[in-house]
Amino acid sequence: MGHLPLPGEENSVTSKSRFFLPLTERECPEGTRGWKDMPTIFNKRSERAKRRALRKSMPEAEVILWSKLKGRQLAGHKFRRQYSVGPYVVDFYCAQKKLAIELDGDSHFAPGAQERDRKRQKWIEAFGLRFLRFTNNEVRKNLYGVLTAIEEALQDKS
Repeated sequence: MGHLPLPGEENSVTSKSRFFLPLTERECPEGTRGWKDMPTIFNKRSERAKRRALRKSMPEAEVILWSKLKGRQLAGHKFRRQYSVGPYVVDFYCAQKKLAIELDGDSHFAPGAQERDRKRQKWIEAFGLRFLRFTNNEVRKNLYGVLTAIEEALQDKS
């Protein structure tokens, strides 16, 4: 896989389009052509097997959170699990609010993982998505706090 542009680099989304999908080829992340490529950026067919495998082997914390997000239980918003954005898969995604939620387990604290997560997050945010990140322990020990933070993000109008 080649270099993925980060915000501020050439071909990335400008700050004025922070919560809107890119409109012109110049504003789009590398390898895309604006609206024409959006269906292939989100939930790409080539990532289908990966998404399916991740759904079948969800960690306990993801199962717990999913039980509270599915079926429009949280503020009436629809969430999807294991949603792909380009070559990456986010744990949960609300398309209406362009909100991605990621749960971090032990593997996210290994050497070099936080830097990879940061680059991945910036690349995803370049499409105008907002990002929330929680640890598995936060979900297990403070589910109410996690749900409250998600609900606040859903109400945020920015």
